[in-house]
Amino acid sequence: MGKGRASFITNDLSPATTKSSLDSSLLSPLGDSHSSRNAPDSAVSTWSASSHASVPETTAAKSPSSLSRLFGALKVGGASTIAGKDQKLAFSHLCQACRDGDLEWARHQITQVGVADINATDSRCLSPLHYAVMQGNLEVVKLLVKSGARVGGRDGQSSAIVYLAVRKNNMPVLRYLLEEESAPVFSACCDSIDRGTFRTPLSLAVQSGQLEAVELLVKHGAEVQGTDDLTLLCAAVDRGDVAMVKLLLQCDAPINETKSTTEWGSQLAALHVAAYKGDGEMVEILLGSGADISVTCKRIDVAAAATGVTAPHLARGRCAGILLRHGAKVFARDSNGQFPLSGAVYMRDVESVRTLLQHGAPVNAQDRKGDTALHIVCRMFARDVVARTSTSSTCENLTCHVTTAEELVDRGANIGSRAAARRIIRTECDKVLRKKTAEDLGRLQLIELMKMVVDIVKAENDATDSGGKKAGIASMSVQDLLAQTTLAHLVTR
Repeated sequence: MGKGRASFITNDLSPATTKSSLDSSLLSPLGDSHSSRNAPDSAVSTWSASSHASVPETTAAKSPSSLSRLFGALKVGGASTIAGKDQKLAFSHLCQACRDGDLEWARHQITQVGVADINATDSRCLSPLHYAVMQGNLEVVKLLVKSGARVGGRDGQSSAIVYLAVRKNNMPVLRYLLEEESAPVFSACCDSIDRGTFRTPLSLAVQSGQLEAVELLVKHGAEVQGTDDLTLLCAAVDRGDVAMVKLLLQCDAPINETKSTTEWGSQLAALHVAAYKGDGEMVEILLGSGADISVTCKRIDVAAAATGVTAPHLARGRCAGILLRHGAKVFARDSNGQFPLSGAVYMRDVESVRTLLQHGAPVNAQDRKGDTALHIVCRMFARDVVARTSTSSTCENLTCHVTTAEELVDRGANIGSRAAARRIIRTECDKVLRKKTAEDLGRLQLIELMKMVVDIVKAENDATDSGGKKAGIASMSVQDLLAQTTLAHLVTR
C-alpha cells in the first residue's frame, strides 16, 4: 500500500468496468492503466462483522461497482476524512464512479469519505470531471462542479472540458457547462485521438456536423474564423454540409478568407474548395452570399503547381458553367500563364473542357512554356500511363484524354499545335512504333496515331490480365511507357 499514485490506481480499477463505461474512441488514449478496482488481498483480513453491518444493502447489491463500494465503505469505516494511501484509494473510487456514471457512489466519496482535492488528476492527467463528461451523466457533472471541480481544466490530451463534451455530442452537458458555468470556448486543443490535430470545440462541432452545438458555441462567444488547416467555412464546404455552410454564413463567417490548406492547394477560400469538388449547389450558395470569383490561391499538386489560381481554374463538372454565368473570365491566367482550359485538361474533366470551349476559351493559346491545351493532353496522357494502378482506371483516364483531344481538334486546334503534339507522341513512343516507317507515321493524323499506340498498350494489358508476363512493359524505357499511357487515354472509348 506504499505505492505511488500511478501504480496504486493501476491496481485499483477494473478493466471490465473501464471498457464497459467508455467508448472505444476514448478508451485508446486513456489506456488500461486505471483498470483494476480489486482490493488488495491483505485488506480482506481487516474486514469485521461490525464494519460489514455498516454497509447499506443498496450499496452492496449494485453492479458493477458493488465490490469496490463494499471494500471502500469497509476500508474507511464511515470516517469523514482520510489521509495518505487511503486518500488515493478514495480518489480512485471517485474517478471510477465518474466513469460509471454512478451518482450515489460519487456523492458518497465526496460527502462521506471526503476527497481532499476534487481537481486532482490521475497518472494520465485526468480529473474526475473529465471522466464524468466523457461518460455523459449530467447529474454527476453537476455534483462535481458544485463540489468545486473547475470547468476550465485540461486533460492529458490537452483537450478542454467543453471540447470533450462536444466530442461526445452531449448537448445537455454542453449546455450546462456553457449556460450555467460559463466554461471557456476559445482554446485550441490537441486531440491525440485525431493524430495530434489542434482544434477548438467549435471546429470539432463543425467538422462533425453538430448544428446545435455550433449555434450554442457561437452564442457564447466562439470565434467563427477557426484555427485549423481548413477554415470553418472551408471545412463545412469540404464535407458538403449545406446546412452547416448556411449557418456559418448567418454567423458572419468570413467568406473570402484565404487561410485553408489541403493536399492540392493552399491559401484557399471556400469558393476554391467548392469548385474543386465540383459541388454546384455549394458554388451557387457561396456566390449568392458574396464570394469573390477573382480571389486567387496557390495550387501545390505536382501536375499544375502555380500561384494566382482562380476558382475557374479549379472548377469541375457544372461548376465551370455556374462561375462563367456569374462573370468568371475564360482568359484569366495563373502564374504559369495557363487559362482555365488548361486546368480542366489537367483534371481530366471533359465537361469543363466543353463548357469553357463553348464560352470562347482560347484553344490555341500558349502558356509560358509554349504549350497549348493539346500539348498538355499528350503529356497528361503519358503521366497517366506511368502512374496507372489498374487497367480499368487507366482506360477511364485515357478515355478522358482521347475525348479531350478530339474536342480541341474539333474546336480548331491549329495544324502547328497538332504537329507538335504528334511529335511529342512519336518521340515518346519510338520503341512502340518501331515497326512503322517514318513515311507511314507522317501520314497519320494525331488522333489516329494515338489510337495506334493505345492499341499496342491495350494488347499488352490484355496479355498481362491473361497471365502473360509484365516484363515487356517493365523493360521499356520511361519515355516509351509515358507515351503508351498518353495514347491509351486518347484512343480507348
